[in-house]
Amino acid sequence: MAKVNRWGFIVAVLGAVLLAGAAAAAAVELTGGSGSATAAVAPNSVAVIDPGSNRVVDSIPVGEPSANDDTPEARNRRDD
Repeated sequence: MAKVNRWGFIVAVLGAVLLAGAAAAAAVELTGGSGSATAAVAPNSVAVIDPGSNRVVDSIPVGEPSANDDTPEARNRRDD
């Protein structure tokens, strides 16, 4: 009977550790980690990422979406 209680205790502790880790990860994700804001990337744009900070620092517009929404495509008005 002691083995059953021991396994129940181990499962409860592992569940609590898993729950605490999930709560910590959610808190970091929701607060943005380091607290610094990133640049917003507009639709039909490419993000510029600073490799030192691994953050979005700018966006470059690349054109209008294609007529066929199933195929990704980047176009500029000069291409028409």
